[in-house]
Amino acid sequence: MSCRRKGSDVVLHVASYGMSGKEMLNRKKTREINVLGTRNVIAACIAAGVARLVYTSTYNVVFGGVPISNGSELLPYYPAEKHVDEYSASKTVAEQLVLSANGAYLPEGSSGSYPQRQLATCAIRSAAIYGEGEERHFPRIVRSMNRGLFCITIGDPSSKVDWVHVDNLVHAHLKACQHLLAPLSASRLPGGPRSAQSAHGVAAGQAYFISDGAPVNNFQFLRGVSDALGVRFPAVAAPVWAMITLAWCIEIVWQVLSAAGIEFNPLITRAEVLKVCLPGEYDATL
Repeated sequence: MSCRRKGSDVVLHVASYGMSGKEMLNRKKTREINVLGTRNVIAACIAAGVARLVYTSTYNVVFGGVPISNGSELLPYYPAEKHVDEYSASKTVAEQLVLSANGAYLPEGSSGSYPQRQLATCAIRSAAIYGEGEERHFPRIVRSMNRGLFCITIGDPSSKVDWVHVDNLVHAHLKACQHLLAPLSASRLPGGPRSAQSAHGVAAGQAYFISDGAPVNNFQFLRGVSDALGVRFPAVAAPVWAMITLAWCIEIVWQVLSAAGIEFNPLITRAEVLKVCLPGEYDATL
């Protein structure tokens, strides 16, 4: 991998794999793309002398099935080896790679002169994404509803999570680019540990949660979709333990069949059950 465009000022690393569906169960490919791919992006930035790198991360790096309310960037990483899915584990490792690369020295003659030839990095931890062009969550949700599979909700209806509209997520990335450029005398972005400040902007070396700032129950959030499709909203709520058990069984069946060359899109995975039904609210104030 290389950054061939001369004069590039910033790289936005938005690519990832295995966020949902059957791709989530392909552990090898998920690890290769999310971890090895990120190593390659960092190396390419340094080799090409691109001084700023913004990494699209995820809430999952701190969430592992334990309810979180009003979480901040001071929360520790959830141990990668304890995640039930490779996507969350690999994104945790990749984010740490990106942030640890902050301050890496760039070659002579590079654009990294702000004021030193060093790489400035930050991570944007996105909530679940919706909006125009989103291809992972809502197309799958709509297909499930149209097939009559939206027949239950899961867990406590008072449980709330964050979502982020794609426009807000794009805005966050643009602000990150801007504040990797800004000198330290500029106004600091609140949130997150500040001990790793470099000679770059105030966002250098930092991670930020990004959401709409309007936590909502996942199934209430989807009520508008079911209404628009003419699908009856479920009246029955399944307990979390039952859905975890079902998801675990589905994953085992998928692994067995995929080894035989037969793949299918699982109804739900354990990681998706946890994300759907357990509270996950974070302070995304910037």
